[in-house]
Amino acid sequence: MGSRVSLDVVARDPSTLIRRGESLIRSLERSWSRFDDASDVSRLNQSNGRPMRIDTSTMELLTLAVDAWRVTDGVFSPFIQPAMIKNGYVTSRGGADQRDTDRCFTAAYVAPRTSPLEIDESSRVAVLRSGYGIDLGGIGKGHAADLVLRCLLDEGARGVLADVGGDIAVGGHSPHDLGWAIDVVHPSNKRRMIDRVALDEGGIATSSTQRRRWTSNGREFHHLVDPRTGEPVQSGLIGATVLTGRAADAEVLTKVALVLGPQSAAVLLSLGVEAFLVADDGAVEHTQCANRNTALGRTALPNCEVAR
Repeated sequence: MGSRVSLDVVARDPSTLIRRGESLIRSLERSWSRFDDASDVSRLNQSNGRPMRIDTSTMELLTLAVDAWRVTDGVFSPFIQPAMIKNGYVTSRGGADQRDTDRCFTAAYVAPRTSPLEIDESSRVAVLRSGYGIDLGGIGKGHAADLVLRCLLDEGARGVLADVGGDIAVGGHSPHDLGWAIDVVHPSNKRRMIDRVALDEGGIATSSTQRRRWTSNGREFHHLVDPRTGEPVQSGLIGATVLTGRAADAEVLTKVALVLGPQSAAVLLSLGVEAFLVADDGAVEHTQCANRNTALGRTALPNCEVAR
């Protein structure tokens, strides 16, 4: 998924379960990557409005992403693929190869007012309206971590930590008495640890404007897009780490935080969500709920009306 994946498994035979988790991750990437022409997402993006049959896992992720788009009033959006291409993000590494130059800065981007995607769950058929494109990079990592956690626990693991590109899902028995210990690192200095959090279960995700940066036509870009404008986020924050009930929800809320900027602290506090917000000058704001593991036991996202 264009990033490092790490699995920690507590079990009698952890190696077998880790291989199962790796196989699942690779299968999900083949279905969800917009950089693989054979994936469900790429076929939808190239469908020009034609009905496309999709995998069950893709249907689940698309439904989750569209629900998040609706709940956040478009502050989070899976429909930013044209903006990504326009900005020059045309390879999985971020930025444009020389041969791709002509593809950049040409695609139009219009933020949809109604969902351009229709899904028939009974037939697993999806229709994406012509002129729109899907990118599931962030929420896909979070949902993949959630799925691997659920799969390995169902298959006998006593405890699991699934880290997919910084989106982490944990559950079950930890090898440490205080729970699963996760370091929150400063986005501008990997040697600077902001905090170490201990979780019994739930999800934690980090997003930052400091990774996947490139220069095209003399202008600097990064991979995090404001879905309302199609432009790279410039909100006053360079990083956000969010803890909540699922890694996918935490991932969505990191994007909400980075788009809304420092004012997102009040939104996250109102949801009872713990977060670390890093400003452009490097200062860190910590929003903290009263009981971390109690808050993580529920999903915050369905009550997240953030954009009005």
